[in-house]
Amino acid sequence: MNVLVTGSGGYLGARLVEHLSVRHKVKIIGPTLSEELYRPLGAPITVVNADWSDPGGMHSATKGIDIIIHAYGLNASACGLSVTKALTFNAIHTANLLEAGIKNGIKTFVYLSTAHVYGELEGCINEESRTNPVHPYGFSKRAGENAVGFLANQSEAINYKILRLANVFGPPTPGNNTCWDLLVNDLCRQAIHSGSLRLRSNGLSSRNFLTMYDFLAAIEFFLDERIKNGIYNLGAEESIKVIDMANLIARRFESIFGVKLEIYKNDTDNIRGNSIYYDCSKLKQEGFNFTNNFEKAIDETLKLLALEKGIVS
Repeated sequence: MNVLVTGSGGYLGARLVEHLSVRHKVKIIGPTLSEELYRPLGAPITVVNADWSDPGGMHSATKGIDIIIHAYGLNASACGLSVTKALTFNAIHTANLLEAGIKNGIKTFVYLSTAHVYGELEGCINEESRTNPVHPYGFSKRAGENAVGFLANQSEAINYKILRLANVFGPPTPGNNTCWDLLVNDLCRQAIHSGSLRLRSNGLSSRNFLTMYDFLAAIEFFLDERIKNGIYNLGAEESIKVIDMANLIARRFESIFGVKLEIYKNDTDNIRGNSIYYDCSKLKQEGFNFTNNFEKAIDETLKLLALEKGIVS
């Protein structure tokens, strides 16, 4: 199939291109640093230069495409600096892309959204839970969801999936430096570069995590047109406290390198603990199985960082 992956220079988009190019003809929107990342793969990747605000450019980018996986957008840090830019990148550009794709007869549109559309994560959260974003990132991604749902429902010919992602972690494509501010990846980097783990919090808050391997497997799963349209939570149903994740990373580091890590918490932080059940049963009912192999994702991230630093385990 002919697949367009947007956001190919980012953490998720780069891994998607690497993964999907093995079995599919992949197109990316450039110019982008990702062209350099993929050249060594020797994969049949096509680059089209396009202006996101130009309907003609989006028409050219989506021509001959069967499936669009939309991973492009403004991250949380950038969204916090400008609500206008957040909405432009995460909603308006999404609408421009999908409108062009529909005109070109695409079959499937997969939109990568976020669990942050729910707002403060607490208790049991399923796809029917109320959305109440508290940050421009979640607010703009929710607007993007609205655009996708509205446009897709106007066209009976298109399949659409909106994926509300938990915190994805795991190794990036070699040379991609867009993911090291994410909690687990950052702690793995601290382990390799500093020999200790320093938390910004007291570690008591819970977060929901999704391994890169389950993320990639889920995207491949959603390429099947028989999967029902709509919104899907994509994460791990059992959430984990930040301090417990730090302890797991420390154990994996010791197992690989034979060195114990000190963990330092921010004891001035008074945030209380929370409980999250991120319900992914809707996706499981469609037939998808999560592996939740946290150890593998941590090990491979540590090994990649060690290799880049010239450390041999």
